[in-house]
Parts: sequence; structure tokens; C-alpha cells
Amino acid sequence: MANYSELAGKLVRLIFLYGKNFPVNCSRRLWLMVKSGGLWCQKRRLAKQYRRLGESVFLQLEAGEVNPLLQEEVKDQIAALQTLQANILIRREAQAQIRERIRATSYRLPQPWAASESKSAPVTETQTEFAPKPENQGD
Repeated sequence: MANYSELAGKLVRLIFLYGKNFPVNCSRRLWLMVKSGGLWCQKRRLAKQYRRLGESVFLQLEAGEVNPLLQEEVKDQIAALQTLQANILIRREAQAQIRERIRATSYRLPQPWAASESKSAPVTETQTEFAPKPENQGD
């Protein structure tokens, strides 16, 4: 009878762990979707800024500038591009941190074969799948 109470305790514990982590990870996934939307908007802004930079460089070249990258307008746009790229990098790092939190708190049930292997005899090196295979010497 003690085995049943022990099994019931383990089952309740698993249900509690899963029940606790499921809503937390769902909220993290929702937050990840919001972050993805923000990242998409930042990428669109970056593409728009690149178009503006190209247009201003082209207009400076048409106006007869020898080196349009030295103009203040172009320098400001390059600085804005670098700022946007830094923001995109920060958002990507934040997404990676959220994904790592989800992976860290996701409860995974042990594989069924893991319990059966622990009760059996210890596995020797020759029984592993990575052990070198003997060569056929007779062929």
C-alpha cells in the first residue's frame, strides 16, 4: 500500500509542477510574440532608414559632392542606422533570454527507457552505440 501512496505523491507533484509552469511559460511565449512584433517594426524602420540614406547620398552626388559621406545630413543618418542596429541586437538578446527561461522551466517527463536502464546491469563501454565496431578480419 505504501507504493500506491508514494506513486500518488509523485503524480500530484508532477501535476503541480506542470500546472505551475504551464501558465508561466504561456505568458512568456506571449511576451515573446510581442517582442517579435517589436523586432519586426524595428527591421522595417531599419530598411526605411537605409532607403533614406541611399537617397540622400544619391542627391548629394547629383549636387556635385565629391564625398557625400562627409556631409552632416548623411552622417546623422548613419548614426541613426547604427542606433537602430543596436536596438535590434538588444531585442534579439531579450528574445534569446526569454527562450532560455522557457527551456529552463519547462518540465520534461523522464523517458520510459531511462527508468528501465537504471534497474538493469550497468552498461559497459562495448554495449554503447558509440563504441568502435570490430572489423571483419576474415574478408
